This record gives sequence, structure tokens and C-alpha cells, in this order.
Amino acid sequence: MTESGDQFLFFGGYVGKMYKADSGTNDDGAAFTSSYVSTIDDFGDPTMEKKFDKMTLALDATGDWNLTISAIIDGNASTEKTISQNLLEGLGTLSRWDHAIWDVDVWSSETDLTVNRDVDRQGKLLQISMGTTGLNEAWKVLFYVLHAKGLRRGFRSRE
Repeated sequence: MTESGDQFLFFGGYVGKMYKADSGTNDDGAAFTSSYVSTIDDFGDPTMEKKFDKMTLALDATGDWNLTISAIIDGNASTEKTISQNLLEGLGTLSRWDHAIWDVDVWSSETDLTVNRDVDRQGKLLQISMGTTGLNEAWKVLFYVLHAKGLRRGFRSRE
């Protein structure tokens, strides 16, 4: 649907209300879960054992709540690494363009926060998920980078 020249997605609710998608951080005052789930990735070789050392994330510092990040190795919940990243960290330490004091502030890019978090897991496949569950807990991950290295190939039978 087009509204004032901009395109928006609208949808209907159970009680006959019309909602505009992506226009807030709560559902009529109630908290909701927002999440991202990646595909299961073998990084081009499903037989190669990999060491997932760490993850670098560039985030907007949006408030004093936590973004829960999970790394699941080989689809096995017992190998899951859960990281809780507070989204308040970084505020006040980096400045955006046109708001800096010369020789005082630190120049930055589009993000308030770039962090390295340990994953420290090993396996062949990796799936990442991120999300929050609270009221008005907006979050924005600009990008994430997984730091991994190949270790060895899994055993293959010779027939």
C-alpha cells in the first residue's frame, strides 16, 4: 500500500484492526519477540571440521537491554553457545558525523558499538540466531563476521 508516496506493508489482526508492519517496538503496549535465524551453513564444505573462535558484531546501541545471540553447532542443542550482549554499551563513547568536538571526540562510522564475542565451538555446521523478548526493545545488527578456521575433514569410507 502507498501512503504519502511511501510504500508500507499493512495487515489485519484477529479483531478487525489494521496494522502497519515495522512501525514500532511493541504490540499495542505488549512485548513481543523479535528474532533473526540464519540458515544452517557448512561454509562450502560439509565434511570439514571447523573451529569457530569468535564473532564480531556491529550494533546500534539502542538501550539498556540485552540481545541474546545463539550459535548452534551441527544442529545439536548441547553444543549451543549463548551470548548476552547489552545494547547500552558504546553510548557516549563514539560520535556520529557532524556531532564531534575536534581533538575531543572519537570519529566513528554508522554504528555505536563494535564488539568481539567468543564463540569457542567446533563442528561442521553453524546456525546463528539473535533476538529480544521485552517491551520496546529495538535492536539493529548492521553486520556480523564469524571467525573460523578449517581443522580437518571428516572420515570418509573408501569403497
